[in-house]
Amino acid sequence: LLDIMLPKIDGFGVCAQIRRQSQVPILMLTALDGETQQLRGFGLNIDDYVTKPFDATELILRIEAHIRRHKDTIEFARCTARDGSVTIGDLEVRFDEYQVLVGGRPANLTTKEFEIVAFLATHPGKVFTRSQIQEYIWGEGEVDAHSNSITVFVRKIREKIEENPSEPKYLLTVQRVGYKMADTLG
Repeated sequence: LLDIMLPKIDGFGVCAQIRRQSQVPILMLTALDGETQQLRGFGLNIDDYVTKPFDATELILRIEAHIRRHKDTIEFARCTARDGSVTIGDLEVRFDEYQVLVGGRPANLTTKEFEIVAFLATHPGKVFTRSQIQEYIWGEGEVDAHSNSITVFVRKIREKIEENPSEPKYLLTVQRVGYKMADTLG
């Protein structure tokens, strides 16, 4: 939710900065109701433009609709575009660098492999089904319940991050359910 009239930098400048890094939904909420401002906003790929005065119920409904439509983008931004890292034993997930280190050495994961590890590491100890992981990585329309692609990705990830892929200590299987990232070691 972004206003156009802000101190130091206007909402259009903020929007441009956000769009260089993310596709999270942006709603412009402003007193400026001219067509020129609206066209400029949509030219910067905003998702909606609401002028003041506005109905609070309508605004909430618009926000909820954008959240529903963009839930995968929002979750992805939350999991991978964050600063810092998560450390579990010798495994370190550096979100802002798109990198996983094991014992201080790069694991050389592909982008999708990193996204799976980052997603699970953001929720250590929580179990996700293959379908949930697949939906998160590829989006709702791309989920194939019979696909074994997540199983294949997990095997490849384990080969890169586990000392013994047959006896994983980081990326764990929960039989007949799915996978989780260990929350602690030991």
